[in-house]
Amino acid sequence: MRKLLQMFVATQQRWCRIFDTALNGRFAVDGASHFGRVFVPAQVRPNMTVYDVGGGKHPFFGNETKAQLRLKVYGIDITEQELKEAPVGAYDGVICRDICSYAGDGTADLVVCQAVLEHVNDTDAAVHSFASLLKPGAAALVFVPCRNAIFARLNTILPEKLKRTILFTLFPTTQRAHGFPAHYDRCAPRDFIAMARVNNLQVEAIESYYMSAYFSFFLPAHIMWRIWQGLSLSVVGDQACESFSVVLRKPQTPEPSSDISNAFVQRRIPEQSH
Repeated sequence: MRKLLQMFVATQQRWCRIFDTALNGRFAVDGASHFGRVFVPAQVRPNMTVYDVGGGKHPFFGNETKAQLRLKVYGIDITEQELKEAPVGAYDGVICRDICSYAGDGTADLVVCQAVLEHVNDTDAAVHSFASLLKPGAAALVFVPCRNAIFARLNTILPEKLKRTILFTLFPTTQRAHGFPAHYDRCAPRDFIAMARVNNLQVEAIESYYMSAYFSFFLPAHIMWRIWQGLSLSVVGDQACESFSVVLRKPQTPEPSSDISNAFVQRRIPEQSH
């Protein structure tokens, strides 16, 4: 029965891809793929010191790329076992810590964080940690599923066991990399603009994406999702994206502040209204 269901889903996914080809080009760009193929490579230079946040057993840079670019890569993950399962040689050092409470030493030329921040309960604290990791002039490259996407809303409502059962039944190939509890704390483009400001980082670029596969198991559901997405986009703009990538740049010199210590202590910001 499960095999028949998976065959049905595969057929529906093909029809959904055909449907999406008729849409505006940006609706067919897969965010995670674009982040890995285009967004990050545009910022990577040889001999960089890189901190891979949340990469765990799936480091962002493969050993071949790491060797070609002579990168020095440190892995930060909250789970020690995840770091231990990474390919041999993927990391030059590992740090088993919660990114929300880790203070860096300002040695990173680049921080890469892909599909991690939706799983933390204090995204502002994570962004503050990024700032502590970066050298002046260096950047954090972050890919985030948007909290306003329907799949994200469902993820925060449905019981954890039910979510895993549905996800792994419809999309069995996601079992190795998905299924972690998600919070989506301030995971939207405007929230990152605000968090960057209070953490003395500059938003150099934001790329919004409008593709996800969560409703591709059934063409009518996929079409209804696309209609809802189009309506949402017309009302709230890029806040209705499925995911987004952002470049957070640390200024070469500290921005002037009338009370830097007070800004550091009171860096928490209120929730954005949606």
